[in-house]
Amino acid sequence: MHPVQLKAEYVERLGRGSTFFRLILVIPHIIWIYVYGLVAGILWAVAWVATVIMGRNPLWGFLNGFLRYSTRVNAYGNLVTDRFPSFGSGGDYPIDVEVARPASARRLTVFFRGILVLPAAVASTVLGYAGSSAAVAIWLWVVFTGRCPKGLFDISVIVMRFSVRLNAYMLLLTDAYPSVDEPAPGTMTTVA
Repeated sequence: MHPVQLKAEYVERLGRGSTFFRLILVIPHIIWIYVYGLVAGILWAVAWVATVIMGRNPLWGFLNGFLRYSTRVNAYGNLVTDRFPSFGSGGDYPIDVEVARPASARRLTVFFRGILVLPAAVASTVLGYAGSSAAVAIWLWVVFTGRCPKGLFDISVIVMRFSVRLNAYMLLLTDAYPSVDEPAPGTMTTVA
């Protein structure tokens, strides 16, 4: 089982109005994630040096919080959920990330992480097209019917799962290479 799991609750009925204006509604989060991301980028550089030297990531909690928050914003923006996210990583949310914290990190793979991540980054880019297509299809479907098709939701979750695992790997939260394998039991629930 992969140490990075994505929890996603399927809800068939989504609000037509909030779906129609989703790109406008997500703007405050995009601004905040930009600022949060700048800080996370600086702290990632510090964490990379510290992890290479010490064999563990001393900023794991902060970077994990950034991953959780950015995943929630991504899910909201891509119509995987209709619930407006809070400005932070705490609390309960229909889309969440669980990362098993490693006791230590492999220093050599951390040192070469920028090179090692390239094949997964290319795969993520290709998968991203499928995710974007699914988001557009969901938007159209929900605006006209008020319902989210389960198949399109599942495609979006598969793309998000790989993206989250890639981001966790890049953020030095795990040494496990990203994969698209099935979720752990109990991490993807369906709510009608």
